[in-house]
Amino acid sequence: MDAHNYPTLPGFTDFKRKSTNSNTELHETINKRFSDQEQPNTEAHLNSYFKERTAPCKTLKSVTKELAEYFKDLKSPFRFIKGAGDTVHIGIDTEFEYDDKTEKNKILSYQYYLVTSDDKVMREVVYPDSTALKDRFDFNEFIYQILHKAKKLGFISEYPTNTYIYAHFMRADIASFNAYWKIGNKKLDYAKATLGSVRGAYGLDLDAIGQSIHRPQAVMFYDHNRKPQTTRIQLKDTLFLSPGRCSLDVIGKAIGIHKIELPKPYSIEKMSVLLAKNKRLFEQYALRDAEIAVRYGLYMQEFALVGLHKSTKLNLSNLPNTLGNLSVSLFKHVVNAEIDFDKIFGM
Repeated sequence: MDAHNYPTLPGFTDFKRKSTNSNTELHETINKRFSDQEQPNTEAHLNSYFKERTAPCKTLKSVTKELAEYFKDLKSPFRFIKGAGDTVHIGIDTEFEYDDKTEKNKILSYQYYLVTSDDKVMREVVYPDSTALKDRFDFNEFIYQILHKAKKLGFISEYPTNTYIYAHFMRADIASFNAYWKIGNKKLDYAKATLGSVRGAYGLDLDAIGQSIHRPQAVMFYDHNRKPQTTRIQLKDTLFLSPGRCSLDVIGKAIGIHKIELPKPYSIEKMSVLLAKNKRLFEQYALRDAEIAVRYGLYMQEFALVGLHKSTKLNLSNLPNTLGNLSVSLFKHVVNAEIDFDKIFGM
């Protein structure tokens, strides 16, 4: 058999094994293991241990309290996660056509115009499967789909803590969704009177309409990972934030965003014709209405929370729901500097 010589591994040519004295190593090991100088002082640790062993047991009340705090802090997979992202503002609108047979509106489209806290814009026109009542969108689901898409596309990084929804004549647009409001017979006449005074015969499903929601509502939904989420929705009706409850066209001009005028022979009474003949113009018209609503709402937010604070030192935490409420807040703030408001008005 031939002998083979293998080369030395790189870096090991100068390697020398360190020589050690086994007797010295054994002596050091025995000292570390059994010498008093090398052993840690465990007296304090033992005293603490025996003290705990002889201490009285915790009461049932204290144990119950500790358990409650533990389960309170425990993140359950079934517990709703509160949105932690920045506030988003969404203008919504619907295009519809009155149906003489059913005496209700046929919803042609739902559109939204979303504005983030850093002024990014996401907008879209969404069409139901049909104009039948059964195919109307659910309001909460519609808002969730908007938020989910905004997060998926990178417009927002987290689901928002607060979501502001703007519409001009909110009760009409919200009623275009699937039974958003529930009311009893006592409120039916009130709903009819309100709707009749604003837009005349509107073709609303009055069984699905109640009083406007003015307080923030926590809306829950499940994301695409089936994790429960919540965001606080605040509805702002720009109709009641406009002087004299003027039209969308007027508030649009006030902030420099004009409604799109439909050329003849198209008309707002027959929007289905415009959708069939000129879908691009239909969507431009639809999105402009949603844009005006949210931009006017943001304009009023700036005016109420920033402008009035600079000029009168009025501190508001939120935009009031109506100009009347805003006026009262401003009046009380100004008057209280001179007189006692409650005393003068007997409150």
